[in-house]
Amino acid sequence: MKPILRILTVLITALVLTACGSSAASEPEPQIAAGTYRLKELYDDEGTSLNDKLARLEAEGSTVTLVLAEDGTGTYHLFDETEAVTWNETSLTLFGETYTMEQTPEALTVHSGSGTEGRMVFVMENN
Repeated sequence: MKPILRILTVLITALVLTACGSSAASEPEPQIAAGTYRLKELYDDEGTSLNDKLARLEAEGSTVTLVLAEDGTGTYHLFDETEAVTWNETSLTLFGETYTMEQTPEALTVHSGSGTEGRMVFVMENN
């Protein structure tokens, strides 16, 4: 009887450990929040800051905004031009190109391509 109890104990322990391990691995990915974002930082493909140029444009009253609707559509506003976008939890399609996207509590970053330093950093506007 003792060998059977030992085997059952080992099997139950293995099942419990497997269940605990899988729950940690299935944590949800951070989600991109729908809303209106203002361009705060801009870097070219070499990682060079273009923030001084962005500041001059803002001083002249020009802003760049990204509006993401909950249905996966949105608009990109660059000066007086508006372009339709589509998006999901990891990417943004703009001007026919798809870019990776990630969100932290501080910012929404749109990367200009795989392996490059180019990126646009947006902050959410208070609605």
